[in-house]
Amino acid sequence: MISRRKLIRASAGLIAAPFVLRLPRARASGNLVINPSFDAANWGSAPAAVTNGLAAAISQIEALVAIPVTINLKFGYGACAPFISSGDVTGLAFTDWTEATTVSTNYTAVRNALIANAKTTEATNAIAACVPSSDPIKALDASATWRLTGAHAVLLGLLSTSAILGYTAITSSFTPFYPSGSPVANAYDATSVFMHEITESLGRVFIASNFASSYGPLDLFRWASSGTRAIGSTGSYFSIDGGITNINDFWSNPSTADAYDWSGNTPDSFNGRGTLGASEPLSAGDQTLMDAIGWSAANTGQQTFGFVQ
Repeated sequence: MISRRKLIRASAGLIAAPFVLRLPRARASGNLVINPSFDAANWGSAPAAVTNGLAAAISQIEALVAIPVTINLKFGYGACAPFISSGDVTGLAFTDWTEATTVSTNYTAVRNALIANAKTTEATNAIAACVPSSDPIKALDASATWRLTGAHAVLLGLLSTSAILGYTAITSSFTPFYPSGSPVANAYDATSVFMHEITESLGRVFIASNFASSYGPLDLFRWASSGTRAIGSTGSYFSIDGGITNINDFWSNPSTADAYDWSGNTPDSFNGRGTLGASEPLSAGDQTLMDAIGWSAANTGQQTFGFVQ
């Protein structure tokens, strides 16, 4: 196993005009559209396993989200200038959302947007259980403020922009990948890696890791025990019923992966570490998480989610 990725901050600069590769894929009417652009300096050398893995990841995420919004993301192979440009990445991939647009907002705006975006019974119930009328984080951190990734703010109607809203670089130095389907020995699941990274740009992130005392929608579903919320980067799990049901544990060591990665109890695209020769799919728990934070699933009924005993 290897650390999948770790958020970095890089100095901002001018973005060279990217070339855009249109990936062939069918889109459901009214669903999310992810519009990719690529680092002209290195994406052309990416092997087919990487480019096909990205296409598969985008297709799966678009099909999951039944909200008509377009998000612009940029990708690199080994680097993603100028935001991820200090050579090859460490681990499998990096995502930098901090130098893209982020949006400072307030709890009421976040809550109202989550309510408006809830398209499933599960999302509606999650909001009722975990997103009260007054800010619950203030009781734990009196300095709490609210901030969203740019892509998340666009989804929730708090930002209108055509800017690039996330930058992902996948390693080119040492790791073989396979694109999708049956696992390949001594290779990592490229589709899983890209699903992991793209969803971070979409808001599956620990905002406070880069903005002190700042919180985002996912913090509303972080629990230490039934009825007891958690803040900080360790000792917590994801729940949509007030902490009663542990859907999955969050990563416990922020120095080796991100605080809102899964701990790795089962093979999963959101795990903090990738596993050689294993398929790591987008699980029911992953879909529940994205549904809860506003990326509403493409059905209107109750979903079934996985949970950790």
